[in-house]
Amino acid sequence: MEETDEFVRELELRLLRCSLPPSRRPPSPYASRTNPAGSLGCLVEELVSLIEKGSYAEALSSDAARIVLDFADGWQFENAKACADQFYAQVEQSAEKFLKVGAEDRQSSEPSMDGESDALVRGVLVMAIAVAAFLAFTQCNLTG
Repeated sequence: MEETDEFVRELELRLLRCSLPPSRRPPSPYASRTNPAGSLGCLVEELVSLIEKGSYAEALSSDAARIVLDFADGWQFENAKACADQFYAQVEQSAEKFLKVGAEDRQSSEPSMDGESDALVRGVLVMAIAVAAFLAFTQCNLTG
């Protein structure tokens, strides 16, 4: 559990560093190391790396994002307010479902890691997707 806490803390700090302008962003003190969170941790690590590079669209279309936003590949996008409302409602439902499925998995007989660690990693994954979406929006609409 302690290793997972450290891993999650490092990911959170890396995401916070992304809010600094590139010219003021010091080099990351976090070297890649073995993550204690298994395959889900690897996906989160890849997602955060894409965000650090400024590849927000790639982050939002990554395998990690697809796990949470599994509906998005088949979504029929229309330029209408009702479509946007439906999309955001579906995003919320998918994130809740992802977090709840994690809770259900923790109650099964063969969890991949202890329940608290899994919940932390799942929470960081959802947070990282939100950060990528926010930074993509900012890049498209404010900074270019």
